Amino acid sequence: MLRWSILVVLMGVLLAVLVVGALLSPAGTRLLAGYVESLLEPALELEGATGSILGELCVERFSYTHEQAVVTGRSLCVEANLWTSIDFLQVSLESLTAERLEIRTLPTSSEASSTDALSLPMGVEIERLAIGLLGVDDFMLTDLESALDLRDDDLKSNSTFVFDEQSVRLTTSGPWRAATARLEALGAVAELTADLLAAELPYQLEVRGERLALSRYAGRPLTLDNMVLGARGDLQQYRFEVSSGVTDALATGTVKAAGSGDWNGVELDRLEIADARLVDAPVAIQMLSARARIGWQGTFELGLRDVVARGSFDDRPLSVRLPELSMNEASVTFVSGELRPFLPATVASAIRVFRFDGRYDFAGAV
Repeated sequence: MLRWSILVVLMGVLLAVLVVGALLSPAGTRLLAGYVESLLEPALELEGATGSILGELCVERFSYTHEQAVVTGRSLCVEANLWTSIDFLQVSLESLTAERLEIRTLPTSSEASSTDALSLPMGVEIERLAIGLLGVDDFMLTDLESALDLRDDDLKSNSTFVFDEQSVRLTTSGPWRAATARLEALGAVAELTADLLAAELPYQLEVRGERLALSRYAGRPLTLDNMVLGARGDLQQYRFEVSSGVTDALATGTVKAAGSGDWNGVELDRLEIADARLVDAPVAIQMLSARARIGWQGTFELGLRDVVARGSFDDRPLSVRLPELSMNEASVTFVSGELRPFLPATVASAIRVFRFDGRYDFAGAV
């Protein structure tokens, strides 16, 4: 009887070894991939599965449909650290590579999703993540190289990629409640701290750059020198303070501003411009101070209050005081004083002033 029991156990072990060996073979991998696909059909579709889960496992094409997104990829390969992942508390991969990975988000209900969904059921470690092209809706980046070690208490990553032909480095760390990110791009460094579990996503941001060339994004020559930006807020509103030297196609100077904003516009409690000069006109501003409101809900609008400026026009002293000024895409309105446009027609045309209404205070020789 004992012999038969030992024989049954040995046969069971042998059968298990044969099954596992078959599944770990290339043919077994294809069989396993087909079985997984059948379980998740029609959400998951796989084409061209090759390799083995003991080494590198690849699929030529795949797509996965979720209620919130559709994920498609090409030439995806995964190599797992099986012994590290055997405790089922962490997924550990030696590498995850793809030629192309695209994520298209789908419309969801207006109800806010629970922040509990952000917590990780287990740790995720990827020693090397490499994606030739990664797209999320209309956002595209290329040549992504990254190393990840994501856990609820530390979202650690170190990545480099190319966005709009510009090299970018991104590092992250910290728990969900105080996640930090450092972004290096365009000659600037941005450091962000945010509570990713809070509904309003409160954050604190600091950006510094010695020289930022922004001409390709502004559509005209534009450079910022010694720029410093600090901001704190959430998804609804924020406060900020910024200072920078500006070299623009129309003017040069130094700008300092502080204020608050929301989705509809920005309110500047303080706006200061110093040592400014128009490029194609004999106008120089030694000092300008004002309060301002910039709105972009529906149409662009600019409002200035308590404007005080000192400078020169054609090397003659110039001073301006404006209790109120408003501007939109079609007109400029000055309140108080006498209307006497003093800028040359070429300058007025360059700043797109189509019509003057009202009056303004002007003192100085013209």
